Amino acid sequence: MWTHRILGYLLPSSWRGANYVRRAKKLLVPEIIRRREEREFDAKAQSDNLLSWMMEIATPDESNPSDLAHLEVVMSLASIHTSQMNAVHVLYDLAAQSEYVEPLRNEILEVIQEDGPWNTWQKTAFSKLKKLDSFMRESQRFNPPSLLSYHRVMREGYTLSDGFHIPKNAHISMAVNSIQNDPDTTSSPEQFDGFRYYKLRQKPGENHLHQFATTQNNILNFGHGKHACPGRFFASLEIKNILVRLIMDYDWKLPDGKGRPANLTAHEFIFPNPDGILLMKQRPKHLQLNSLVPTSGTAQKLDI
Repeated sequence: MWTHRILGYLLPSSWRGANYVRRAKKLLVPEIIRRREEREFDAKAQSDNLLSWMMEIATPDESNPSDLAHLEVVMSLASIHTSQMNAVHVLYDLAAQSEYVEPLRNEILEVIQEDGPWNTWQKTAFSKLKKLDSFMRESQRFNPPSLLSYHRVMREGYTLSDGFHIPKNAHISMAVNSIQNDPDTTSSPEQFDGFRYYKLRQKPGENHLHQFATTQNNILNFGHGKHACPGRFFASLEIKNILVRLIMDYDWKLPDGKGRPANLTAHEFIFPNPDGILLMKQRPKHLQLNSLVPTSGTAQKLDI
């Protein structure tokens, strides 16, 4: 809309955003030029990362260093803010429903007992955090990144089986959150059950069907099929890494008399409240993550 450009000059948040992009370009453009010159002398000089991949597949119209740097910033935004928001949502939900904290801590201790100190864990160790994985998925069900997905523009008109006609150039999308919260998909969808998906995974043959990063035709926060988010497995590991440290090293609570901070909504997008208040207290050092090592007996239980 024509008003966007005018409003951009009037909003301090827009100035800050533009300044962040300029600072990022100041760092990235010289690196793009350096890599391009390096490849001219050595065709095998190729880093295996996003920036190099974009440089490799860029068309002539896309290969300007400033444009590539801008795209890198956009991709970083898309990959970082969603994981960060998910972790904040989980912390809000844990503080609001503290009965889940002890089972999650004991699960972490069990994995330490089996796989060693947390800073030596491989992906297989994180996959054993089934209760934490379940809590993350349930938190995402109540606090999705977006209410809608699969945005498309119709290239030609189409008539559905019930006779409803979608005209050419119509903007369509899917109500992914409503689909997941339909009672036919999720029983008692209005009830928050942090271990809902942990219990579903106990059923024969369903251990891998209800994980945080798993997509289904009615669980679409990460897309599905060929449109599924390729970074969802990395995001799952990243969020678990963050939460394991925060859960084990700190006690969390909401201020007395305060409930979970209400989410903010902008169009179909859902954001954790940035003004929400969480109280945190560091736990005794012997209970913190870096002090925990396997013992000769069974995994220790916490006395909280």
